[in-house]
Amino acid sequence: MLEGLHCRSSMSNELKDEIMDQATIKQNGWDKMFDLMIAYKERRGHCNVPRRHIEDGIKLGEWLHRQRCLKRKKNLDVDRKELLDDIGVAWDALSEKWEIHYRLLVKFKKRKRHSIVPSTHIEDGMNLGTWLNTQRQQMKKG
Repeated sequence: MLEGLHCRSSMSNELKDEIMDQATIKQNGWDKMFDLMIAYKERRGHCNVPRRHIEDGIKLGEWLHRQRCLKRKKNLDVDRKELLDDIGVAWDALSEKWEIHYRLLVKFKKRKRHSIVPSTHIEDGMNLGTWLNTQRQQMKKG
């Protein structure tokens, strides 16, 4: 067994990491990943995990991306989909990200009584200023 691993030493670190991640996911199981999702939501207030996010040494963002892909292909177990629905997983990550920023803008406007957000303004850890500038530029383009 060790000889086989030694022969594969020329394998890229990225590929080794991916293989290890897959083994970890299989070893810890779907329930462990789901528990990490719950912990993430409790800490961040949402389930829109960035794809490159690592939680407790495990690529939680990649795992969520795979769940979304499975759902899109209609291969996600119904019970697992319901569990993810129950904690608030958004299946369309881009729409969810837009909604989060919009809610932050509403919060900002309620507090400041205007929507002139400085381009560098951070609201609840999100770069609201950059997002709003992007929205305005896209509006001008039509």
